Amino acid sequence: MDYGIDSSEINRSIISLRSIISDRSRIHQSILMGADYYETEAQKQQNRANDIPDVGVGRNCLIQGAIIDKNARIGDNCTIANKSRTEHYDSENYYIRDGIVVIPKNAVIMPETVI
Repeated sequence: MDYGIDSSEINRSIISLRSIISDRSRIHQSILMGADYYETEAQKQQNRANDIPDVGVGRNCLIQGAIIDKNARIGDNCTIANKSRTEHYDSENYYIRDGIVVIPKNAVIMPETVI
């Protein structure tokens, strides 16, 4: 089972218990709240069958200046960085307050998403 932080770059960030960060992801000036549980291999297979990412941060992601709440699912190749410097925004799976992207508990961010 793959749990924890794989070969990724993490700077000036807080990484909580049961945080899963996959290969080649970069986390800068962010807070990751981790997860309440580790998914089993059976749960991960069910995720793939339902086309949803596993709990944690997928491969090759950039997360900068964000707060990621517990049990969030962030797919591969996502960028969560608020490069447009939006101050306030509400979306189904995230929101921005004072320029900080917040991914709420249990949110699903599909692969290739750019925020």
